[in-house]
Amino acid sequence: EAPVRRAAAQALAKLGKPVALAHLAAANLEDKETGSTIREAIRGVYAKQSLDFVMKGTKNSNVVLKRAAVATLGDMVKTGSGKRARKKILNTLRPLSKASDATIRAAAIRSFEIMAGDDVRPDVMRLAKDEAVEVQRAVAHALRGFGSPETTTLLLKYITSSDPMVVANAASSIGELKIKEALNPVIKTLGHKSVAVRRAATRALVQLGQMLS
Repeated sequence: EAPVRRAAAQALAKLGKPVALAHLAAANLEDKETGSTIREAIRGVYAKQSLDFVMKGTKNSNVVLKRAAVATLGDMVKTGSGKRARKKILNTLRPLSKASDATIRAAAIRSFEIMAGDDVRPDVMRLAKDEAVEVQRAVAHALRGFGSPETTTLLLKYITSSDPMVVANAASSIGELKIKEALNPVIKTLGHKSVAVRRAATRALVQLGQMLS
């Protein structure tokens, strides 16, 4: 049952033992009830490992584990072994952000978002031109860490996407950045067929309302 699978994944993540990675990667990550929890658990296990271990994970033949390792690299800048290795991490991420697999490029964007700064802004803006929906979803979420007129233009584009997750992430980023120019586009998404979009739009309007009041 889903609650049991979620509890098991969370327990494995808390233990943080590398042996758990293969078990978690074998689960159904596309399951609507447990997929996100399992993905978070895999990243949670990686985050408890050394930087070298995660670096090796970015070369894993198992694409699920490789993707999670790439997405976790950004977290490593906050750990003991990664705090002084920002340049090393970026040198690993940049080639991966140009991988042929769109899910790997998207995973790299997650790390860029966590590492938000002027040194990674060009990477995110380059990936904003990527047409793969997986990448657009990641960019729409990551842009909250890179406020600028260019970011506003991109989010106004993403809020009209045909993909619900892109729209939801864009609305969320708009709320985080309190982009008043996006008020009307966000209002238009309140009637979206996707529950995720409606929730993101509602939260964004609350944040925008706080700014305008």
